[in-house]
Amino acid sequence: MNNRQHITVLIVNAEAEEVKMITLCFRTVFPGCRVEAIYSADDVLDWVSKHDWQVVFLDEPLLQSGGTSIIPEIRKRLPKSAIILQTDRNDISTAMQAIRAGADHCFYKKSPTFATEIPAAAKVLLDRQEEASVPIDRAVDAYVRLSEEMTEIVYELDNEGRFVTVGPGVVKLLGYTPEE
Repeated sequence: MNNRQHITVLIVNAEAEEVKMITLCFRTVFPGCRVEAIYSADDVLDWVSKHDWQVVFLDEPLLQSGGTSIIPEIRKRLPKSAIILQTDRNDISTAMQAIRAGADHCFYKKSPTFATEIPAAAKVLLDRQEEASVPIDRAVDAYVRLSEEMTEIVYELDNEGRFVTVGPGVVKLLGYTPEE
């Protein structure tokens, strides 16, 4: 993010004290961040669609009706956002279910380090997203160089199954040029 001071955070939590604590935690790391809170699971998808939130913080007990089933829809609508789930359950199965559903991180809210972990984890997740958007060109360059050096056929297909690139190994193995 070019301007980390202006990140946008959506907090979905029915407990006003928890919303206040999470907001204060975020503002220690991201002063000036925009924080919005909603207190009902019924409004989540409407609010998710209203803005390009960079962090979506979900309280799992509030989502009990569908549990983590709402996370894939949020991920679809906000593919670049950091989705963080807060839970009352301190077990690996809850965390794994959240991660499989598309959450980036899961916190046990009764942990003594909960308040300090939230903004630090959000910062790491946002840094990771920023890094992921930059090295794509370097990754493509490395892929092209690697495909040019390999003797096997290396290729890339588009969504319709058409060749986008083909490595020069195709000449040796099939007698076709990559352009053909």
